[in-house]
Amino acid sequence: MGTYLYEQVQNVLSTFSEPATIEELTAELVMGGHCDLGAIPLRVVYNFIEDALSTSGDSCPILKLVFGFNRPGYILKDKDPDILLDFPQEKSIAQENSEAKSGIFTCYGYGWEREKVFWCQRPKLLGYQYLKPVNFCEQVGIYILHTDDGKIKFVGCATDRSLGESLYEHTQDELENDWCKFSFFGVRPIADDGTFGQLPENVKMLDTLPSIMKIIMEIEKPPSNPLQLDYHVPLRFNQLGTLM
Repeated sequence: MGTYLYEQVQNVLSTFSEPATIEELTAELVMGGHCDLGAIPLRVVYNFIEDALSTSGDSCPILKLVFGFNRPGYILKDKDPDILLDFPQEKSIAQENSEAKSGIFTCYGYGWEREKVFWCQRPKLLGYQYLKPVNFCEQVGIYILHTDDGKIKFVGCATDRSLGESLYEHTQDELENDWCKFSFFGVRPIADDGTFGQLPENVKMLDTLPSIMKIIMEIEKPPSNPLQLDYHVPLRFNQLGTLM
């Protein structure tokens, strides 16, 4: 996969005249039928490119540039030099401090709709990045209940019970009529086939800070922060409704 993916990444990047975001690049690789990247393709492509940039250094044919809202984009070095001058290579202080720090979270979904789930004791909470769905029922972590306009009604922690079980309880308790959307930030690792692994036994205190920041940014959306932080994009899942 390594050599093949490296070739396909370069082939796809050759079709872009401007820097491609990790989402644009991954979408073309997966939806264009170039690669089967499993259930978490954004993470696979992001980690692969960042590793190539780190290990190959100046010999890497891929260049990482900074553009809209300080988001990184990738482009081949042999593109028109005039195009490359439009995008700075230097990183902001915020990016240097947060580079490749996804924290303790392994995935998250934001603003998922309650009505798209068939609720039972162990509901299917289906999410996806491109093609392969993942059922987040057995995930654990932090969850948020929202009203339709995004107002937060409750913040909970799914630990002794799974995320699916915890959310199901709120369809029958005193909060049952107070929420219609939910979000979650999961900590169990996800394999390429969409299955969950065991929680790490030890977590460094500094590893929790990016995760705390991510929750605050999603809830408050401070205007001075980038709209999307590059190192969290590979963790985001969209909802796949079970009632649609």
